[in-house]
Order: sequence, then C-alpha cells, then structure tokens
Amino acid sequence: MKRLNFPLTLIALFVAGVFLASCTKEGPAGPAGQTGAQGAPGPTGAQGPAGTKGDPGTANVIYSDWKNVTFDESGLGVLPAPELSNDILNTGSVKVYWNLFTKDEPFVVSLPCSVFPGLLFDDLEDDAPNIVINPYLAKDTILLSANYNVSSVSGQSQFRYILIPGGTPAARKASSINWNNYAEVKQYLNLKD
Repeated sequence: MKRLNFPLTLIALFVAGVFLASCTKEGPAGPAGQTGAQGAPGPTGAQGPAGTKGDPGTANVIYSDWKNVTFDESGLGVLPAPELSNDILNTGSVKVYWNLFTKDEPFVVSLPCSVFPGLLFDDLEDDAPNIVINPYLAKDTILLSANYNVSSVSGQSQFRYILIPGGTPAARKASSINWNNYAEVKQYLNLKD
C-alpha cells in the first residue's frame, strides 16, 4: 500500500505545481477609477542660479527704414512717421538722420545739420554755402526744411527717424548715448539698415 500512496502523492504534487505555475496575476485591465483630490502643494524649491546678461535690446524704441523724401521748390519735404504720437512728442525723444550716400556706402549725419554741398554735388564751387536741413515734428509727420533740393534719387539722400517713448529703459539711459553720432546710436539700439 505504501507503494500506491507514493505515486498518487507525486502525481497530486505535479498537478498542483502545473496548476499553480499556469496561474498569473496578469489579466484584463479593469475600468479606470475616479481622479483623486488635489494634494497639498509641496515646499518652494531653492532659487536657481542667475542667468547671463542678455544683449541690449530696443525696448519700445521705434525706428523707420531709410525713406525717400522729395523736396518741393520752397525746400520742404515730408517724412511720414505714423508712429509719432502726441505722447512721444510730449514725453519722448525723436531723432532724424540723413544718409547722404546709399545704404551700401552710408555717410550719415544727424538733423539738424549743416553740410558742405560738395559731398553731394560735384558741380558746385568751393564757396557754395552749406546745406542746412532742419526737422520740424508734428503728430504722424516730420517736416524737413532745406536750403537745397536734397530729394532722394536712386537710393541716395534718404532719411530715417528713431522714436523713443518716454519712460522706456532706452530713454532713461539716453544721457549716456551721443544721439548725434549715428554709428553709436545704431550700435546701442541694434538698428538694422
């Protein structure tokens, strides 16, 4: 009888082992449960390291492209400036520049100016009076008054303006910039030609 119990026990253990080995905890996923309540916020993290200083920008500064201006017989020319507001006229700053030559070979002066005309006109005598140009500002318009006809021709003798609203960082730093030096202004404001 002992012999019979041993094989039965062995067979029962084998079947139980196979049954247990075939069972897994994996099955089809059940339905999703409801979202739980929001937990309490964690503590504030440590402050990160300071970033590097960025390049200077042109915060709120408005500048035009080089524009053609035609002067009439009386020496008046109009440079439209649609961004020139009463607020800028009252609290900001306006600079106007004249490029006597071209964008590719600029010779830029700040207005008002007095320039020897031989720089523009080859046929003038040495005793010719200087070209004098004065800007006059009004809302949306810059009126230019010149004692010569310096109308734009073939991309030469063009004008541009820079408008600096009052209270902007650039306006507060204005005392450190020579606004009559176009190269310095161009570098400071990152102007593109």
